[in-house]
Amino acid sequence: DDEPEEESVPESTSEGSFDLVAIFRQVAERAASRPTLDVDADSVTVSQMVDYLHRRLLIEDNPVMFTAILGDTPSHRIVTAAFLALLEMVRVGAILLRQERIDGDIRIKKTADFEQVMSQSIAIDELWT
Repeated sequence: DDEPEEESVPESTSEGSFDLVAIFRQVAERAASRPTLDVDADSVTVSQMVDYLHRRLLIEDNPVMFTAILGDTPSHRIVTAAFLALLEMVRVGAILLRQERIDGDIRIKKTADFEQVMSQSIAIDELWT
């Protein structure tokens, strides 16, 4: 029999132990389910960016960095729309922003009311469409 034997993963034996395989699967599933920003750089609106950021932040449990959300986006229009979208989300109370240095990355953290605020926040669409 030339087939390799399937390895079994030991279950956690003590309270507080983590099942690393299960954690890895969760991380992989999250990465696969992340929304993508699929817009023409010349036509992105703040409203579209709010929608993208909302969907992206819904799947995050911890604060995320601005550069991690945008990736390698070369378009100044996309970066500008994203920044304005962040400011609008701060204005309505959905997120908090923190920047350690003037030229540093921006940390984005959802507020406790993130989902409720975003589901009721029609004002952003009315302002930016």
